This record gives sequence, structure tokens and C-alpha cells, in this order.
Amino acid sequence: MARGARGSTLILVGSLLWIIVAGAGILILLFLAVTGGILIQFLSFFAQPMNPGFDWPGLLMPFWLIFMLVLLVYLTAIVVLAAMCLRRRDDLTRTTLPLVVGILFVVLALSQFLTALWSLSALGIVSSFVALIFPGLILIGAILNRQQARSAFWPPPPPPLPPHPPVRYN
Repeated sequence: MARGARGSTLILVGSLLWIIVAGAGILILLFLAVTGGILIQFLSFFAQPMNPGFDWPGLLMPFWLIFMLVLLVYLTAIVVLAAMCLRRRDDLTRTTLPLVVGILFVVLALSQFLTALWSLSALGIVSSFVALIFPGLILIGAILNRQQARSAFWPPPPPPLPPHPPVRYN
């Protein structure tokens, strides 16, 4: 029986959880984009009498859209990279992609975690710790796959050759 990659399960769990959370984040982001645009228009109606010559929606709406687009690109990149890691979880010849993705997003999540520790926000600490777990699982799985690929047991030995018919000399 052929053994699979040792880190396959960790990469599978981390990638699936990451895809689910980032997909939910995209849906929430789309809702917030619409709600935020409506809220900006609503607040500008009340701010207009205070500053008659100032255009609040014209100033705030481009920044809001740019912010939402940057977050949308980030979440889409998470979904795509997690799907690529999920696809390559059993391939011991190409372990670099999950390793690089794990390192990159662990560094990003670690900076978020340290910022949450600095602000002493309980919800921020918990959410940033959860955000650190998903790429951490991918990174640990990629490290296990890399170790298995470099071990003496990989690649597996070739199957034995079939028996040859005896050679007859006349």
C-alpha cells in the first residue's frame, strides 16, 4: 500500500477552512460595500446644511470603493492560493507553493496578531489568532511534505522487474 504525503491532511484542513472563511468574507464585504455607500449618501444629506459648498459623497465614496476593492482582491487571492495549495497537497515533487503561501500569510497574520496584542482588544486577539491558525496549518503540512520528499524513503523504490525467460544458448 502506497503511503500518501504526511502533511496532506493539515493542508486539506487549513485550505478548506481558509476557503470557507474567505468566501464568507467576500459575501460580507459585498454587503458592507452596498450598506456603506447607502450610509455615506444618507449622512451627506444631514451634513449638507452645515457645509453647503462641500460635497461629502464625492469625497468619501472613492475612498470607500478603493478600500473595498483592495479587500476584495485580498480575499480573492486567499481563495485562489488556498485552492492551489489544496490541489497540490499530495504532490511531493512540488512542495514549494504551499510552503511559500504558508510563510507569506503567517507573516501577515502574525503582524495582525501583534497589533491586536498591542491594542489589548479581546475580540481582535481571538480573531487574529484564528487568522493565524489557517495558514499555520498549511505551513506545517508543507514542512512535513518537504521533509518527506527529502527523506530516504521518497521517491519510492521502483517495483521489481518481471522475471525474464531463461536465455538458451545453442
